[in-house]
Amino acid sequence: MHRRISGVYHRLESEADKFASAILLPRSQLIQHVPALYTGLVKIFGFKEPDLILNKIISNLASQYKVSYRAMNIRFEKLKITNLVMEALHYKLPYLDT
Repeated sequence: MHRRISGVYHRLESEADKFASAILLPRSQLIQHVPALYTGLVKIFGFKEPDLILNKIISNLASQYKVSYRAMNIRFEKLKITNLVMEALHYKLPYLDT
């Protein structure tokens, strides 16, 4: 019985986390900020260190939204923003089209 209650609790907690993430870090808001950060960082660092650029974008937005780096990173993964940024860097695109 304890396992079943524990499983239900974890599912509810996971759903609550998803809901909070959507409220605190709305996709529409994040998508507005990412292209300018991307363009600015590419001008500074070029395309040699894609992980550094992605980390700086996440770090900057985490600070701006007052959430942890981990929370922002999870939201980026969930919204596939990480893939979008890394693909643009791979193809050496000077700007990010969202």
